[in-house]
Amino acid sequence: MKKILLLSIVFLLSISMVTISLLAIGEEKALAQEQVEISLWIEIGYWEGYFYEATDMYSAEHPNVKFNIIPMENVAIWTNLLMAFQSGAEDLDASYAWGGSMTGEIGELGLAVDLRPYQAKYGWLEKQVPMMSSPGMLDYCQLLNVVGRRHIYRKDIYEELGLTLPRTWDEFYQQGKKIREAGYGVISLGNVAQWPGNEFFAVLLGVHATPEQAHELGMWKKDVETAGIWKGAPVVNTLAHMKELVEKEIFMGGVNAIEYGEGRNLFMQKKAAVWQAGSWELDIIPKEMEDFEKYVGTFPLIPIDGRAYVQQDFGTGIAIPTYTKEKAPEKFEVIIDFIDTLLTKPYQKTLYKHSIISASNELTEQDLVEAAPNQMFIEWAEAIGGPGDHVMFQGQWAGRSFSEEFFAVTQGVLGLQLEPEEAAERLYRKAIEVAEWE
Repeated sequence: MKKILLLSIVFLLSISMVTISLLAIGEEKALAQEQVEISLWIEIGYWEGYFYEATDMYSAEHPNVKFNIIPMENVAIWTNLLMAFQSGAEDLDASYAWGGSMTGEIGELGLAVDLRPYQAKYGWLEKQVPMMSSPGMLDYCQLLNVVGRRHIYRKDIYEELGLTLPRTWDEFYQQGKKIREAGYGVISLGNVAQWPGNEFFAVLLGVHATPEQAHELGMWKKDVETAGIWKGAPVVNTLAHMKELVEKEIFMGGVNAIEYGEGRNLFMQKKAAVWQAGSWELDIIPKEMEDFEKYVGTFPLIPIDGRAYVQQDFGTGIAIPTYTKEKAPEKFEVIIDFIDTLLTKPYQKTLYKHSIISASNELTEQDLVEAAPNQMFIEWAEAIGGPGDHVMFQGQWAGRSFSEEFFAVTQGVLGLQLEPEEAAERLYRKAIEVAEWE
């Protein structure tokens, strides 16, 4: 009898343990299946299409997660972003937008999540290509993408004049002379706002600096020894190249008197043969210009000594409001996992596809390679930039004071008011003045 009673007790205990285990599994599955909806503000650009596809991919893998994408124009998103982070907007759980400096300012106010612990935990910075960046600018947003820097040109002008796409700068200078003689401008860069000249500097730096030198330029605030790079050969040669473009009349006259939008319109109106632009602008022009593909083509930035160029879209990243982490931890965990997933190869390949489609109507998905992320950047750069054995990445210069000096210097060189060596010396002196050595 005692044996039967003991066996009964053991049996009942076993049933209880199994029941408890099943209930626990059920609770775990219920938690995993809990519906989560993420509202994501997206700045309009080629990445808009990417995010629609990427979120669909993620939701297919996680059926309980739904994304509500809210696309906004550049001005609108930055007009509203700070207020939304402050007020806890109901339709904003995370944002993806240009403007690393503003994201940094929002983060320093305690309104955006500091992503450094997650970058360290998940190795995000190792999963993206090494880049030129200003210290602190990436603490509150995580970068995902690159875009190819290319020249865009008027096919009709090149066909009319019997020109082929240039492979060297000397060839391009000769073409410029023929283009001007036919009554057209060559490059319609508008630098009234100063930042286009800054960007053009960064573009040309890609063929005058090695990745190692670019890294020094990006991290100069970390070590007093690296500040000297600002008056070194890469910067001087880049500024000299800008001066040469002005002297050879490659830029349309009065580059510092042309508005940015005016420069774009001159190109669209067939008054200029070439316009230097990245993917953001190339997403705008097709919408405003009829028969875009009929009249407009692209060609890679002309290399020097085999160096190609890819632009790292610095500052265009995902930021998470502090209130999302505090008030909706289930959403926060999904967003962190989403970022980590976006840095894996299938999602990066999708991103490159959208970038290439936007940046060039001559490259297709077939141009993408099956490779590790960093190698993919390099091979893609070679695909669009010739035989380049180096890749350079663009960043923003740290600090408002330094940026203002940088803008003034590039404008001075483009206006032939500053010699390259003098301009580089000014940048070096400003770097020493504003640097905070650690």
